[in-house]
Amino acid sequence: MTGFKRVMLFPVATAARIFFFFFFRFSKSSKKISEFKDKFEGDRCFVIGNGPSLAIDDLNRLKKETTFASNRIFDVFDKTDWRPTFYLSTDLDVIFENAEKISDLELGYKFVNLLAFFKGMRAKNGVIFVFGFGRYLIRKHKFIKKSHSGDVSKYVSISHTITAVAIEMAVYMGFKEIILLGVDHSYGRVIDKNGILREDESASDYRVTGEHSFKPAFLVDSTESCYKYFRDFSEKNGIKIRNATRGGKLDIFERADFDGLFESAGGCRK
Repeated sequence: MTGFKRVMLFPVATAARIFFFFFFRFSKSSKKISEFKDKFEGDRCFVIGNGPSLAIDDLNRLKKETTFASNRIFDVFDKTDWRPTFYLSTDLDVIFENAEKISDLELGYKFVNLLAFFKGMRAKNGVIFVFGFGRYLIRKHKFIKKSHSGDVSKYVSISHTITAVAIEMAVYMGFKEIILLGVDHSYGRVIDKNGILREDESASDYRVTGEHSFKPAFLVDSTESCYKYFRDFSEKNGIKIRNATRGGKLDIFERADFDGLFESAGGCRK
């Protein structure tokens, strides 16, 4: 969307966000989310990205772990019995392209952008709506994350990566160890903080999961501001976030050896 269109939409979008901010907290979805507050206090979880390093063998080792996964992760379901504990999708391009698939997924918990309601999705079959709230930005590439929601049953804060949304949900649920996997942070098309589009044909956004029909351009500096925010927040609040991705370019979080997180026999956690 061009800057001009975003300027024109500013009053409407702002009014809509304020409306939903006050009324979403009375919804069934909000009540359902509130049931997860500190439910996993002190536990560990895995946040799964869809980067090119993601391997089916690694997912198979997570069957007994609590996991968050997102967007087109369902493309791997025919290759593994593993399923995420929590599925998330907040990107409207992804949702509008895959609304029927997401609705039909046989998963226990599917946290989906509230605006999917207008695509015909309803809060049933595991769907739990989440409401994203924050200042409407005309220049999204200049976004710098400075806060997050203390109560995601009322709203989740604006982030330019679904990984940050998953981290925010995990913090609300009480997890004290959050491990990233498949979060390569390496993209074929990025927009930097100056609004300049850069393309790298040698980079692969996805491998195991399928490609989108549209060509996303990732707000790389805005995304990194989200990661840096949660790194600093976690360090101050006794939460350990580590990146166990095999390779990739995300070095904002402490690195972890994925294989070292499990016993050699049977894939049990240490």
